[in-house]
Amino acid sequence: MIAEAVDNIEKNTGALGIELNCKGLFAFIHKDDPTRVAIAGDKGIVILTRQQARCLARELDGIADEYLEEKK
Repeated sequence: MIAEAVDNIEKNTGALGIELNCKGLFAFIHKDDPTRVAIAGDKGIVILTRQQARCLARELDGIADEYLEEKK
C-alpha cells in the first residue's frame, strides 16, 4: 500500500493509519469503533475484532512455517 492511499483512507474515514513492519501493510483504527482493527494492503482489507487479531497473531507464524515456502 502506498502512502497516498493511506492518506486517502485517513481523510475519507477519519481512521488512524499505522504503518506495520510488514512491507506494504497498514493497520487502521477508528476512534468511533475502538473494538476493531482494519489491516490493509495492496490486494485488499480485512477487519478484525480484538479477539480475532490476537488469535491471528498467535497462529500466523506457525501457518507460515508449515505451509509457505521461502522466496528464492
